[in-house]
Amino acid sequence: MCTRGANPPYLADRRDRPGRGLTVARGGAAGVAGKKKGKERKKKERKKEEEEEEEEEEEEEEEEEEEEEEEEEEEEEEEEEEEEEEEEEEERRGGRAVVAVTVVDWRWRRKW
Repeated sequence: MCTRGANPPYLADRRDRPGRGLTVARGGAAGVAGKKKGKERKKKERKKEEEEEEEEEEEEEEEEEEEEEEEEEEEEEEEEEEEEEEEEEEERRGGRAVVAVTVVDWRWRRKW
């Protein structure tokens, strides 16, 4: 048998079976198809891993933001309590003193 030509011998025994293509035949075609499928599977796995990592990072960022908001609320409450205490002390003394209060907006200090 000649190995050259339009009908290679390794496909000759498969031609009589319907529904069989080059990917089923013995030889290079089956290996190439398997290699492509393996690459595709690896790509999908990488995408899934990257998506999971991104989700974890987003969750961590959300938790950090929540913690920062809680800290801000606590600071605001402390400032209000201090102001109330100062007002009570002024009332006890009988006079009023002018108190300047500065509120710092910590949102602008975040790293973008």
